[in-house]
Amino acid sequence: MSRAIPLSFLCHKATLLVPEEGEDLLDKSRCEIELSHVRVQLEDKVRLSGNNAVSTSAAVLYYDCRNSLPQGVEFNTSMEVRFAGRTYRIAQAEQVMDKCSPHHWKAVLA
Repeated sequence: MSRAIPLSFLCHKATLLVPEEGEDLLDKSRCEIELSHVRVQLEDKVRLSGNNAVSTSAAVLYYDCRNSLPQGVEFNTSMEVRFAGRTYRIAQAEQVMDKCSPHHWKAVLA
């Protein structure tokens, strides 16, 4: 079994916005879950399109299945994450396995 992601790497806090049962992204009623001991890697990208440069912000959230709190959180594309004053939509969520048990989640935020 692999080691957990070290707490020194999991130095951020974020808020997971989960739609209420039966609601969709257009509805703003959300359950808020405070995440701690997570890692958010911010990325600013500039791409050229015709004559204009377009800047986009994205991020990747890492949630360790042993060290991140609260435990037992699962991620999917109907959720959003609030971090550093911005709200990001989860564009992709991947559970990384360690042999036969979950090791961590990697959520791409857009």
